Amino acid sequence: MLPHRRIFPLFVRKVLGCKPQTQFSHLTVKQVEQLQFELARMKKFHLSDRKCDNELRYYLGQLKQLVRAALKFQQPIAM
Repeated sequence: MLPHRRIFPLFVRKVLGCKPQTQFSHLTVKQVEQLQFELARMKKFHLSDRKCDNELRYYLGQLKQLVRAALKFQQPIAM
């Protein structure tokens, strides 16, 4: 996903590239809102490897549920 870090900056940098337990390892509510738009754009994005693409789809589904819950309760996401 690194070649696509300009298209999906929050997803690549903050979600995939996160180092746990650092001061930058959480998403603020504003960043969660931005991530929601990135996830919507990822619907049309597909990886060439079918197995990796299936895993990405599953991961995105889980992440969308987390984003919805964070926005519903207006809470940040800790990584």
